[in-house]
Amino acid sequence: MNKNNYTLFLVLVLLGISNVMFSQQTKETATQAVLGENTANNSAGNHWFKFTPSVDGILTISSVGKTTADTYVVLYNSNESPLAGNDNTSQSLQSEIKIEVVPGSEYFIKWRNDYTSETYTWDLSIRDIEGGDFCYNALNAVEGINNIDLSNGSKWLKYTAT
Repeated sequence: MNKNNYTLFLVLVLLGISNVMFSQQTKETATQAVLGENTANNSAGNHWFKFTPSVDGILTISSVGKTTADTYVVLYNSNESPLAGNDNTSQSLQSEIKIEVVPGSEYFIKWRNDYTSETYTWDLSIRDIEGGDFCYNALNAVEGINNIDLSNGSKWLKYTAT
């Protein structure tokens, strides 16, 4: 092999290695997410995860309190239609989504690299649906003081004037 062919061969090999090492991940190559702690790596671009819940409930995807990175997350259904997204919570530069999910449905989580190229941890959890989580199961409010447990987030209330 002459010097020019060897140089060309070496360049092509290095380009192939760099494309494998630094190519942006896609939905088709998504990492399997698990309940609990996961790790996103935005150094090569967006990091996709997939998750199929076995129960219905409220799915929480959150990097809040797990990193100082400025994170951005989007949740998609299997058709890659966005269901929810969050850039910054009201308290931080981290991201959090809470959404009702259906068992057996595949969901895709994309941690975007818009604001960070860091590696960071994030949590995935599911909890039971409670009264007031959604408009369709709003809690009854009464005139006067209403004591509502907000430990799992905000609640929907309904009031009928008399």
